[in-house]
Amino acid sequence: MDDDLVTLFLCGDVMTGRGVDQILPHPGDPQLCEANITEATGYVALAEAANGPIPRPVEPAWPWGDALALLDEQAPDVRLINLETSITVSGEFAPGKAVHYRMSPANIACLTVARPDVCALANNHVLDFGQNGLAETLATLARAASARRPGVHLLPSLSRQAADEAASRAQAVRRPGDLAVISLHWGPNWGYEVRRDEVAFAHRLIDDGVDLVHGHSSHHPRPIEVYRGKLILYGCGDFIDDYEGITGYEEYRDDLRLAYFASLRRGTGELAELRMVPMQARKMRLWPAGARDRRWLAATIGRISRPFGTRVELAPDGALVLRPAAGRR
Repeated sequence: MDDDLVTLFLCGDVMTGRGVDQILPHPGDPQLCEANITEATGYVALAEAANGPIPRPVEPAWPWGDALALLDEQAPDVRLINLETSITVSGEFAPGKAVHYRMSPANIACLTVARPDVCALANNHVLDFGQNGLAETLATLARAASARRPGVHLLPSLSRQAADEAASRAQAVRRPGDLAVISLHWGPNWGYEVRRDEVAFAHRLIDDGVDLVHGHSSHHPRPIEVYRGKLILYGCGDFIDDYEGITGYEEYRDDLRLAYFASLRRGTGELAELRMVPMQARKMRLWPAGARDRRWLAATIGRISRPFGTRVELAPDGALVLRPAAGRR
C-alpha cells in the first residue's frame, strides 16, 4: 500500500430498516404507515416475487453479502456510510411523511459487521420516529462505536454562505494532516441531471478547503466530477435497501450498486485514483455484478459524467476506474 495515499470506502444510502429488518434475526414491529403497504414484510414479499425465496432469519452479514469480502480485500483506511434508517423500537411515526425506516436496535450487528468508521446521519429519515427515535438511534450507535458521538447539520439552502459555513465547521475541527470530507444528503431520488446550484455549492466547498464531497440520496449513481483535483460524488446511489421488486424506474437499474474506493494524496487531498466496484442487489443481498451489467454501468457513468470532463474506464478486473490527470480547474 502506498503510504502517501489515504483510501476511503464510500457508498450511498444504507437502509437496513423496513424489509431488511424483517429478515434479520430480531425483526422489529412490521407496522407501516404507508398508503399501499401496511407491513414491512410486504417488501420482503416483493423481493421474493422478483428473485425467489429469502431464507429467514438471515445472519447479520447477509445484506452486505460479497461486499464484506471486498472491503477486507481492499482494506480502506476509512469506511464511511450514510445510514438512512432509524434504529429504534419507537412506534411514534413522524406525521406528514409517506415513508418511515426503522430497524430494531437488536439488529445492530447488521451494521457493526461492516465495521464502519463513520455513519453519516444527516438525511431525511433520521427523524422518521421523532426526537425519541433519533435519541435511541444515537444511543445505540454510541454503544456500538467510540465515545465520539455523531451529529446532524441541516443546510437551509445551497447558497454560497451555506457552503462557507459548512466548510468552516469542517475546518474548525481539522488537525494537521487531516483530510476534510463533507457528506451531503441532497438532490433528487431519480435522474442524472445535476442542478447549477448543486455544482456551485460543491465547487465552493472545494474552494473553501474541503477535500472530498460525498453526495447521497439518489437511488442510483449520479455524475462524478474532479474539480481542482478534488473528488465530487454528486450521488452514490443506494447500497443496501429493500427496493427489490418495486417497479417504475427500471431504466436507472437501481439494482446495480457501486462500492467507491477513493485514494487521496495525504499532503494535498487530491484524488489519485477512484475505483468503483459494481455489485447487484438480489434477495436483499449484495452479489458481484455480471460482465454485461459492469459494462452498462461503465458506459452510463461515463456518459453522465462526460459534461464534467470526467472519463471512466472499465478495468480488466471489472472495476470502474477514474484516474485524473491534473483535475479540472
